[in-house]
Amino acid sequence: MSQARVLRAAGLNEGVEDVKLGSVSGRRLLRSHYRRLKASIAEGKDTLFREDASSFNEIVSRADDLYSLVQRPREQVADAEALLQISEAFLSSIKEIRRGNTVKASDFVSGILRNFREPTDLASDQSIALDWRTLGSEANFIFHDAPGIHTMLGPMDSEPKRRKIAASRRREKGIVAVTARPETVADGGDKQSHTDKNIRAMFNVLRRFGEQGCELEKLVLSRDSFSHTVENIFCLSFLVKDGRAQITVQDGKHYVGMFLFYCSNPTCMDYQAQILWNLK
Repeated sequence: MSQARVLRAAGLNEGVEDVKLGSVSGRRLLRSHYRRLKASIAEGKDTLFREDASSFNEIVSRADDLYSLVQRPREQVADAEALLQISEAFLSSIKEIRRGNTVKASDFVSGILRNFREPTDLASDQSIALDWRTLGSEANFIFHDAPGIHTMLGPMDSEPKRRKIAASRRREKGIVAVTARPETVADGGDKQSHTDKNIRAMFNVLRRFGEQGCELEKLVLSRDSFSHTVENIFCLSFLVKDGRAQITVQDGKHYVGMFLFYCSNPTCMDYQAQILWNLK
């Protein structure tokens, strides 16, 4: 774009034809063009969008011509400020037009006559003719969109899938479980366990010592095996519990001897006899 075009676009073609836009003075001149453009927008913002639409188009074309020469950040800021001022002026005019929530009929007719009237001789008495073809092409974009849904249901010939019917299978009666006779458990009531044998052996040892008994350490302690010591203590506990042995302390030592008055554990008959005796 030539310098003369820029000057003509901003309306500042007085005495600056020789300034190069690539220089510092040229950028300064470009910023001055933007300042005058913003000043013209501020002065005519009230009538910019009412009287004639050509004034608005002229200002926009000015801003486009100046923007093509912007190269530095300061000029970009000036262009952004001019664009913001144009947007604010346009927004204020739209709000003022829609203040009554409608457009006046006189303004609407005046706009149609101004934009779509065919050129005629003003001296003649003929009626004003309108260029209906141009008017229809301008209003054609309103009727492009047709109402419809925004979801797609698929092809029109698609059918819903039928639910499969579960076929019941006939169950055949069979053997529920295999019966088997378990092995007969051998009766071990007559056999003595290993613990019973050890208890009887310990009781025979105490019987040989008689009433004096023997020391506890010599009876249960096994220096060769700890497990034998534990087993001997376990067997002695049964003898003491049954009342066949007793543990006494003599001269600071523990002695184990036979219980002189040994009696077996009470039976059910003994408990019944005691209850009958108490009831008398």
